[in-house]
Amino acid sequence: MLPRAAGGFFIRRKKRASVADVVPAMKLVLAAKRAMAKQSKAQKETIHRVMHEFKEGGLRASGTGPKVRNPRQAIAIALHEAGASNQETPQKNKENLRKTKSREKKRDEIGQIPALDSAAN
Repeated sequence: MLPRAAGGFFIRRKKRASVADVVPAMKLVLAAKRAMAKQSKAQKETIHRVMHEFKEGGLRASGTGPKVRNPRQAIAIALHEAGASNQETPQKNKENLRKTKSREKKRDEIGQIPALDSAAN
């Protein structure tokens, strides 16, 4: 019989987790860690630049659209530009990173700083 609490309700004792319960959960955690993608240096730099633009208030949707105010949208844009999105194919991600890097290289040659230029507008 279960012991009764002050209000007359039964108290259930917590069941101890057995090894059989813990091992599958550990396997899932380890599998998830292995499945997480590693970001390259170029991807990290691009994400850093885009998030800096967002913090400065210069990040715009679709390049010339309205300013981005939602941090989640800024993260999505950063991952897309960096080619690190899990919503796109690896081929599309490589293409996005290549386009972004060529665009950044052109801006560097001209002497523009994208975060400051777009914040001024």
